[in-house]
Amino acid sequence: MWSSVDTIAIDRVDGVDDSSIVTIRNASPEVVAALVDFDPMAQAGDAQRRADIEAWVSAGFTLVAVSGTEVVGYVSTLPAHLLDRDFVGLLIVHPDHRRRGVGTALLAGAVERAASDRVFTSTNTSNAAMKALLASSGWMKSGTLDGFDQGDPEEFYFIDRMKG
Repeated sequence: MWSSVDTIAIDRVDGVDDSSIVTIRNASPEVVAALVDFDPMAQAGDAQRRADIEAWVSAGFTLVAVSGTEVVGYVSTLPAHLLDRDFVGLLIVHPDHRRRGVGTALLAGAVERAASDRVFTSTNTSNAAMKALLASSGWMKSGTLDGFDQGDPEEFYFIDRMKG
């Protein structure tokens, strides 16, 4: 299900370079500290977030985006997490590397490796950047759920994997 390494050329939107090579690969325990370094909740001292990152990496649920030797993003997909469907639980791109295709590549890698034919994710209504990424990547909104974050409903999305 999960391949070890994929290399993807990503066009930059900032116009500085024509392209940048970003490698999407399985995360290893050695990168946990780097993931924590740019995860806002982990940086705010959320010990559970750090524990979750460590568990997801150890279980093989996490892909990382690497540019040169720097980890610039990650995505964690939980198998059969939502009604026996894979669920993209977290996608974070380092602030210095946003709007350059890294999130798109990570999201595509997560979908490509999913075991279920339909993959789900969610985001807060206020997260305009994630909602735009999902829309541009072909995800469909499936509904909204109130009650997770006060005043900021959770929106759920899905995508059907291509059948080979």
